Amino acid sequence: MLKGFTCPIDNKPISFADCKAKCRGNRCYPLPVLNKMSEQREYNIEEIISGVKTLSTTMLLAPTWYTYLRLTNPYFQSPHDLLFMVMGSGYHYFLEEEMEGCLQEEKLKDDISTGIVDLYEEKTKTLYDYKFLGKYKIQRYLEDFDNEAHDLVYQINRYRELLEKAGHPVEKMIAVCFARDFSMGIWRRELSYVGKLKKDGSPYKSPVAPCVQFDIPKVNVSSWFKKRATALIGALKGNSVDVCEEEDRWGDRRCHDYCAVNKFCSYYKELIDDIKNKIK
Repeated sequence: MLKGFTCPIDNKPISFADCKAKCRGNRCYPLPVLNKMSEQREYNIEEIISGVKTLSTTMLLAPTWYTYLRLTNPYFQSPHDLLFMVMGSGYHYFLEEEMEGCLQEEKLKDDISTGIVDLYEEKTKTLYDYKFLGKYKIQRYLEDFDNEAHDLVYQINRYRELLEKAGHPVEKMIAVCFARDFSMGIWRRELSYVGKLKKDGSPYKSPVAPCVQFDIPKVNVSSWFKKRATALIGALKGNSVDVCEEEDRWGDRRCHDYCAVNKFCSYYKELIDDIKNKIK
């Protein structure tokens, strides 16, 4: 589990408590920001195995091998890597304004997973889920939603299933995607290019707006999540578990640049050894 930061000053691990007590140089972020970054959910493996603790939907969305490594190994992350998480939490808190006839930040669970519903309108029977993503990710959704939005579709449908089990029918699902790296100046400049051609003759794409909404199709996902939960609990009990599939590794880019537990991964070790052998 996440135990502290990889300090940006010397690139060495430091516990949350030690970091907040005394910085090794000039603080990279004010203490309130570091405090939020260090607020990590604790998981007791024995409680997960026994069924006392139910796994979260977001945890089950991640590759089983990746989640297993995160649960069973102490690891550290740079505060820079955790900043967007804090920003996303802040956006959610900002949007929690109480409204009549709505459920907001509703915590739900069944025997498969837990979930927190951002917004459910009882009158329209509409489920909304807020996402705070990079423009690149939103652009991928716009260009090829069916192939790029698997996790988005499955997560929101799991929340739909939880809502319906709790007696709240869902007729419509909407993912509300905010571009966290949006720039008004760049957006206006890119808008001026729409309708024109690049030097290679291809047209300029419409720029990503600050907020893009996607209708989510209804998919039955309970059996998929149940399979994921069974595999993860089995791994925690000592059963073998396969490394992340190729599509989850993003051509190994995820392994190199976006995995906080790669040093515990057998696949990554082979990957690095292979690179070293090619250099020799």
